[in-house]
Amino acid sequence: MKIAYLFEPTHPMTHYAYERIRLFASHGNDAFHVFTKHTPSLFPAGSKHSSMSELLEQLQAFGPDVIVRDAGRSAVPDIEWLRKVNCPVVVVDDTGDGAAYADYQLQTLYAEEESLSAVPGRFGMNAYIPLPVSPSSEPSRSKKRIVVAFPERDPENLTYRVLRHITNLHVPIEVDVLIHPNYMHDAFQLQSFILQRKHLQLIETTDVLPHLMNADLAITSAGHMPYLCVQTATPAVLLAETKAEATYLFPDSVPAFIHLGVGRKVKQSALQNTIMEVLLHESLLAKRKEQLAKLNPPSPLADILETFRALAEEREFTS
Repeated sequence: MKIAYLFEPTHPMTHYAYERIRLFASHGNDAFHVFTKHTPSLFPAGSKHSSMSELLEQLQAFGPDVIVRDAGRSAVPDIEWLRKVNCPVVVVDDTGDGAAYADYQLQTLYAEEESLSAVPGRFGMNAYIPLPVSPSSEPSRSKKRIVVAFPERDPENLTYRVLRHITNLHVPIEVDVLIHPNYMHDAFQLQSFILQRKHLQLIETTDVLPHLMNADLAITSAGHMPYLCVQTATPAVLLAETKAEATYLFPDSVPAFIHLGVGRKVKQSALQNTIMEVLLHESLLAKRKEQLAKLNPPSPLADILETFRALAEEREFTS
């Protein structure tokens, strides 16, 4: 099976979106090719295009059995254009009008499931493809650990806002502040806080999973990060990067998460009180971790690829 994967970074982008592509590409013996307007060298195999007509030429030359569109909200003409290649179209994290005209959907970032129900697909944890992670070997410690981690560019600079709010918490904690190499703000602002406080450390990384596995609590965004927190059974306080992100259904469906809404509007007292409430009640913290551990199903990737094959075979049979 030949899979054409159309990818355009959306705002705010998470590292998980890139890793999901690599998981698709590395699974099995399928011919997999990424088509993007951006740097194709980021992907296992990729082609760059500058226009829809050039993309169409590239797709027709590749001859895919399935097109997977992971490029944000689509309009109806976007999907109609892809139909010219004469193969099934799958949309990923697409709640635009065009999604209703796809053959299948994978939705992890959605605000309303009913409006998307006309097209078969997977939602929430059933659509989440977990990232590989190694077991943690960190020794036990006496202090609770908080991980602060937001999407790679962190456009609203919630990392700085959170750090400013929690530096003076009067509880024995350790705080790991994670920033991506693409963090778009001045990291010196963060460092100025951290130099004065031994319980804080700033870590530049693209891999948040090992840090989540060693955390008692995460303070993070409400997009893909809650899925990583489920995978590592890490309770989380969620601060949405955007108004749209604040409406996503999955984080609100998980009792182990505390959703405080749009991050830039959250007051210091609300964040501090929430953190204290979670960390100071050991039995409730343990219960939250147990709830998350029960939510983590096996990877659906093999089943998703089998669905793609079935769609391709059905289209071939009926064409």
